[in-house]
Amino acid sequence: MSSDNTYQPRNSSAQLHHQQYVTDEMTEDGESVILEEEYDPNYEPTMEEIRDYAEFLGMDLEKDQHLLYIAREALKAPLPEPWKPCKTGDNEVYYFNFHTGESVWQHPCDEYYKKYLADVKQKEKMEKARKKLE
Repeated sequence: MSSDNTYQPRNSSAQLHHQQYVTDEMTEDGESVILEEEYDPNYEPTMEEIRDYAEFLGMDLEKDQHLLYIAREALKAPLPEPWKPCKTGDNEVYYFNFHTGESVWQHPCDEYYKKYLADVKQKEKMEKARKKLE
């Protein structure tokens, strides 16, 4: 925790999303704390961040260069409502959905973008197969 109460998450999913979370509370009893996302709409991920997240999503960096836009889009995406980042007493970040009561360790957008990537790759594969038949 820095002196300005900005917490940089340590788990890989949160770090990949380059998010910072702010809280005015600190707990010493092991309780979770609800954090607030500091979303910066002007944030531009570096090429290294894009490549790291692309690999996390399952991209082959040699074959899938044309799909890096998906990783960039994911890194710029805000945390969807009604999800909130939370921090355990051990300083681990997890995400809690206040409508459903679901909690997850990975950023809620991760699965969406993994599926989106898989769908795009499947469409490309089908298009290549179609062209071979012509």
